[in-house]
Amino acid sequence: MLFDKLQEAGLIKPDAGLFDETPDEIALRRKGSGHLFIASCGLGLNSVAGLALLRAWNDVPDAILFADTGGEKSATYKYLPLLNDWLGSVGFPLVTTVKRDVKHERQKHAEKYDTLEKECLVKKCLPSIAYYH
Repeated sequence: MLFDKLQEAGLIKPDAGLFDETPDEIALRRKGSGHLFIASCGLGLNSVAGLALLRAWNDVPDAILFADTGGEKSATYKYLPLLNDWLGSVGFPLVTTVKRDVKHERQKHAEKYDTLEKECLVKKCLPSIAYYH
């Protein structure tokens, strides 16, 4: 199995922190902490690979969330049922899609928006995450 070979080569260390030497939520869960483990999934290569890695290590998240900005490619939305089929087959929770409830009557601009991309274009701004460092 690929993950076994990566572990043998020392490239994957399931008992260590995933990104540095400090304990992470996964390590704490392995030690019996009762913290919720919620995985974020953008439905792309890295997110799905992360879920596959969690499966290989038998680390089952309590929930898997996909934040739908409304601007994903159609292939991304078509992939969701396939991913959910696999998640269900390995005993993982299915992806929960979260999406902002856009209320046009509360929007101050004449041009209304339904997606994050359109909101940024209408307001001539970047998403708020772009302002953090």
